[in-house]
Amino acid sequence: MAPVVTPAHRTIHVVRHAKAFSRKRYDGDDTHRPLSEEGRSQAEALAERFDEPPRVPIDRVSSSGAVRCVETVSPLAAHRGLEVEHLDDLGEGSPPAAALRSLVELASESPAGGGIVACSHGDVIFGLLVELVATGLELSGPLSVPKGSVWELTVGDGQVVAAGFRPPP
Repeated sequence: MAPVVTPAHRTIHVVRHAKAFSRKRYDGDDTHRPLSEEGRSQAEALAERFDEPPRVPIDRVSSSGAVRCVETVSPLAAHRGLEVEHLDDLGEGSPPAAALRSLVELASESPAGGGIVACSHGDVIFGLLVELVATGLELSGPLSVPKGSVWELTVGDGQVVAAGFRPPP
């Protein structure tokens, strides 16, 4: 049976970064690898998706420090007049349990009915979803994290009570 989602719940929109330049072809520190042209278009489309009626409430925008993640959520942050906050637990290779804990803590600091957008990497998001499934949570969507996709995690009473998938734009 699906949990009843109330206005007191908060939503964490966990975004996998949009398409970036090829890791193999990028010469330099991988954390500095930017979005490709297609990725920049995806980032703009994601920002527009959050603004479509009904407009999704967003109180904070957090991201891995990797340039491709920051660039993915920067258009949304700009549309909402928010800063992109760096969260180390969202970095590539971070323990998924730590990322999940940090996101739930951020959600608990948001007003009831509020929302957070958090951009991370495929390995972290996939691991976070596996953590949720291990607790018995049933995912509403495929156990998949394509670039530019969004997992909407509903948080109530300090835990994730629902998780739904939105495909990339």
